[in-house]
Amino acid sequence: MAVSKPDVLFRCCSSSSAGRLNSGKYSPRASEYPLRKKDLHLEFETHSRHWEATPTALVSTTTNFLRVIHLAFSKLCGGDEADQIEIIFIIPDLESSLPLHRAGDLARQLKWSKEQIRNYQYEYLFEWKVPESLVIHRITMSALLFRGFDLQRLCGHATLTDFPKMIEFRTLICHHWEDLGLFERGHKAGLAACSFGLHSLTGRLADDILSLTFCRNPFGLVEEGIEDALNFYASSISDGLMNHECELEDLSETAAFLDYEYAAEVREMMWDFGDEPGAIGDALISLEEQYRNHRAALEKRVTDIYLYIGY
Repeated sequence: MAVSKPDVLFRCCSSSSAGRLNSGKYSPRASEYPLRKKDLHLEFETHSRHWEATPTALVSTTTNFLRVIHLAFSKLCGGDEADQIEIIFIIPDLESSLPLHRAGDLARQLKWSKEQIRNYQYEYLFEWKVPESLVIHRITMSALLFRGFDLQRLCGHATLTDFPKMIEFRTLICHHWEDLGLFERGHKAGLAACSFGLHSLTGRLADDILSLTFCRNPFGLVEEGIEDALNFYASSISDGLMNHECELEDLSETAAFLDYEYAAEVREMMWDFGDEPGAIGDALISLEEQYRNHRAALEKRVTDIYLYIGY
C-alpha cells in the first residue's frame, strides 16, 4: 500500500532514547535488508509496548506537532538534560525505496481496535534508521528555552510538577490563549514558531501552534499577526548578523589560518621524524588534540552567536 506523503515529519529524541536517527537494533549489515511483513508486524507490536523500552528496528516520527512538543517537555520535566533533548525536522523522500510505514496502517493490518488505530494515525515509522540526508533542521530544548519557547509562553505555567497527559497539556494551552485577540494570537504563534529558527518551516509551525488553541480565523487577522511576527523576527536576525558581522568574519579567518597552520605543522613533523616513524605517533596525537580543541572553541563561538541572534 502506498503511503501518502507528509510534508514534514518531527522526531523528538534525547539521551534516554534508543537512538537519535538510528533504531535500537540498527546495524549497517541488517539495514541493507527491508523487514519482511511478519517481522515488521512483530517489531511494531514490540514498539507499541513502549513502557517495556525494548529495542526495535523502527524509528518513530510524527506529523503531530503537539505530540512532539509534549514529548520534549515531558522528557525535560522527567529529568533529561535540555541540551540532550532534540527536535528533528525530516522531509521524507517517497520517491526512493526507503521503507516508511504509517503506524495506523500497521495497526489496521493487525486488526486492532478503532481506538488503537486512532492513537497511531499521526505516526510514521522508518525501518532501521532515518537517513541524515532527509534531515532539514534540528534544534535542542536548551536553544528553544534560551529563545523563550517554554511552558510559561505556551500554557502560563513556569513548571509542571506532574507533567500532564497530551490532551490535558493541550487544554492548558487553550486556556492560556483563549483571551487573546486574533491578531495577538497570530503574532504570539509566529514568534513561538520563530524560536525554532528560520530554517524550520516557521509558517507551518505557526499554523500548528494555532491549531493547538482551536483558533478560528474569520477575518484574516491571525495571518496578519503571523506575518507581522515573522517580519519582526527576520528583521531582528538581520540586525543581529550585521552587529556580529566583523566577529563572524574574524572567526572564519581564524579557522582558515588554524587549518593552514595545522597542515603545515603536520608536513614539517613528517619531515623531521622521517627516519623515526615510531616516534611521530605521540607527537601527531598531541598536535591533533590541540587543533581539535582550538577548532571546537571557534565553532562553539559561532554557534553561540547564531543562538543569541535566533538564527
